[in-house]
Amino acid sequence: MKQFFVGFSKWGLYLLDPFFEKKGRYIVSTLHEAIAQGLDETSRVYMYPAKEDMEIKEYCKKKRIALYFVEDGFIRSLSLGSSFFKPASIVMDARGIYFDPTRESDLEYILNYNTFNDALLERAKNLIGLLLKNRISKYNHLADKQISVPEKNIKLVIGQVDNDMSIRKGGYGFDSMKLLQTVKENATKEDFILYKPHPDVVSGIREGSVDEKKLYTLCDLIVTDASLDSCFDVANEVHTITSLSGMEALLRKKKVFTYGMPFYAGWGLTEDLQRCDRRKRTLSMEELVAAAYIVYPKYVSLKTGKSATPEEVLEEIRTLRKYYFESSFFRFKVNMLGKSAVMIRKIRDII
Repeated sequence: MKQFFVGFSKWGLYLLDPFFEKKGRYIVSTLHEAIAQGLDETSRVYMYPAKEDMEIKEYCKKKRIALYFVEDGFIRSLSLGSSFFKPASIVMDARGIYFDPTRESDLEYILNYNTFNDALLERAKNLIGLLLKNRISKYNHLADKQISVPEKNIKLVIGQVDNDMSIRKGGYGFDSMKLLQTVKENATKEDFILYKPHPDVVSGIREGSVDEKKLYTLCDLIVTDASLDSCFDVANEVHTITSLSGMEALLRKKKVFTYGMPFYAGWGLTEDLQRCDRRKRTLSMEELVAAAYIVYPKYVSLKTGKSATPEEVLEEIRTLRKYYFESSFFRFKVNMLGKSAVMIRKIRDII
């Protein structure tokens, strides 16, 4: 079977190597190129959502060729994907993609129609326990630190990369600056606004929209060097556009306000500014986790590259994270990889 990858660089495909068959891979950029390489009804097409090719998509629909949109899963790695860290999980979505509320995705379909049996819900409950016990998020390279805040209502505002596809598709006109301004406008004297910018923006790999001169007029404290869990520890509520951090806050039983339409909104667990009429059910936290963390993604071991369970991946990331904070040499190597990613992108932009 031939596999066609649309919108992927050679480096991007290298990072995803364990998830796909070794033979018959073709990276293509046009339909003509794909047909010349033998695209037919027996092929599979994997498309990067940020570079969706409508001509190839329509051809696949017409010829009934299997097409999947590929993105990172929700338990990913020790550090950032933009710093060239291989993912431990991905999703392959035949309908759409989880961050695009303009169309149904496989995840939305599962959340709407799947029957969650007792065994799956018990597994989801145990997985939540592991995530909380080990303080695991999508990325896990920031240290747990005690954040000093006053005895007030702490509003945690989550910054994002404002040209990210999740903002472009599901942000409904919000970016990080507009989110901060909105939270500030609705704040009272009893509120304390804590802002956590996206780690890609902090590292310099991606650009954000927040004007630093205005930043401290909109929030009371900025946290860049502490883990997400450190922020959750002090937060009473979490405000986000579409960030996965909102889902992670729900796991920690925080009140979550969404201003866009992330995949976890619209199911009765969040306070939502927007609506999605396709989302028809009220779900439990265990049902949401069962769908998003167990049924929807595919996992591989970071050690062996072989198929793995989310529980096994969590243990690997827990071990890596512990080693990262205990070994200065390992931490140096990881941090240098991130700095190299910034330099490579700057050189690419100059050229």
